[in-house]
Amino acid sequence: MLILAIESSAVMAGAAILDGGALISEASVQTKLANITHSATLMTLVEAVLRAADVTIKDIGGVAVSAGSGSFTGVRIGVSLAKGLAFADNIPVAAVSSLAALCENYAANDAVTCAVMDARRGQFYNRLSGSDEDRVIPAGELACELALLGGKIVLVGDGAEKAFDLMSDDETHGDFIRTHCVLPRENIRNASAFSVGRIADSNRHLFVSAENVRPIYLRLPQAERERLLKAENSNN
Repeated sequence: MLILAIESSAVMAGAAILDGGALISEASVQTKLANITHSATLMTLVEAVLRAADVTIKDIGGVAVSAGSGSFTGVRIGVSLAKGLAFADNIPVAAVSSLAALCENYAANDAVTCAVMDARRGQFYNRLSGSDEDRVIPAGELACELALLGGKIVLVGDGAEKAFDLMSDDETHGDFIRTHCVLPRENIRNASAFSVGRIADSNRHLFVSAENVRPIYLRLPQAERERLLKAENSNN
């Protein structure tokens, strides 16, 4: 099955075409390096990979999208685009965990892959390879857990460097973090549309009708949290 995969949950925006899990075409841009946004680039990337694979959207059997956690704005843009592309031709859509895609992007047999995306205020969206759990966890708690696991730890995701710095300062587990945690090159540390497509291809049950696809939020967007906090304070 031909899959169009979309990634926009972090700084890297990307699109890819896969056939039977094999990469046919891929394009990406790291938006922190230029004054551009996912909304301005993502459709251009989709058009580029379709053209490079010599197919149209009508040839696509499924659309896979990185649905969160991650940037609330980026996730909304990606999910909205996936739904919009799929709806007219009744193409099924798979909402893929952004953290699972990060673990897929760097699978090491000799290490635990630790996907981390910055959730602000010393917390991170996190998943460990071999786990199905996406969660929000403070840096200190994650450092403790990694130390208990032992062995080599590979940190991936746009929060990897920040997590490493914070965990290295942990009084109890900082030495373990500095000794056992590895930061791979940035080009294989960040998310990719190819990894999103590979997960969808291996988990066909994720595909549902476009209208049933929703972002994966581990917590409310900041604007909604602030609204609820104001409402709570006004009631006190």
